[in-house]
Amino acid sequence: MTPDLAFNTAISSSPTQRQSYSGESTLSYLVQMMGLTMHNFASAAVGIAVATALIRGFARQQANASVTSGST
Repeated sequence: MTPDLAFNTAISSSPTQRQSYSGESTLSYLVQMMGLTMHNFASAAVGIAVATALIRGFARQQANASVTSGST
């Protein structure tokens, strides 16, 4: 795959637009498998990080609310 085609594919707004290749003929099965594995791992990692941040935010908000209400 040429660098300009790879860049155009990477920045395309939807997966079906502006892709001028078929994945099976351009990328090997190993590269496709590695790409999907990385995507699945990154997706799960981001989901866990967001869930952790939300839980910490809610816990901190409740802790601050109890400290504030207890001092008056």
